Amino acid sequence: MKESGADAFIRISSLQKGNLLILKVENSFDGRLVLKAKKEFPVTDKADRKSHGIGLAIIKSTAEKYQGTVDFKVNGRGMIFPMKSFQ
Repeated sequence: MKESGADAFIRISSLQKGNLLILKVENSFDGRLVLKAKKEFPVTDKADRKSHGIGLAIIKSTAEKYQGTVDFKVNGRGMIFPMKSFQ
């Protein structure tokens, strides 16, 4: 659920160090974080789960395809997902 007056955003940035590519994806959220046992990332709490909550799986799959890793951290009302991969 979006807070009234809250700004939604997605920011993507990249940095290359030698043959290491670092992508940083920042995504706004409502401040509630749903963590489940044995789940690597937070899960959606939206009613329509078939249409929501697949983004992190796609990001992880893409990182692994290129021998990379992905993690997450919360920064205020945003979640940051750094993805590192060797080219």
